[in-house]
Amino acid sequence: HNKFRTDFGQAMNSSAAFDPIRPIYDESKAFDPEAYRSDSKTFTELRAEFEQICAWQREMDKMRTRESIGTIEITSRQLKQTLLPFIEAKKDLLKSIIRDEARIQCARVLKTLAMRVKILA
Repeated sequence: HNKFRTDFGQAMNSSAAFDPIRPIYDESKAFDPEAYRSDSKTFTELRAEFEQICAWQREMDKMRTRESIGTIEITSRQLKQTLLPFIEAKKDLLKSIIRDEARIQCARVLKTLAMRVKILA
């Protein structure tokens, strides 16, 4: 009986390892790809989001899928299996948004340069 309480206390203390994962989980539940795509962002904002996703991936890589603490076993395999596809999907969406925005910016620059060349010719 005492052993179980001790193990449970240690398990509760080790649950702090999941604190960095909570924001990923929360965002995965509230994330709407269409709304995200329609929300205009600067390249700086997109880069910051991309860096955040890379940090999330590092946190997920650090997370153990199984840990035993005395009589208690903590498994996070299902959590990982749920969050990793979300992280990949958001990363792919960000890449797509960045690529689309880069095309628009390049087209504007090309149009401007073409007009200037036409003026000079």
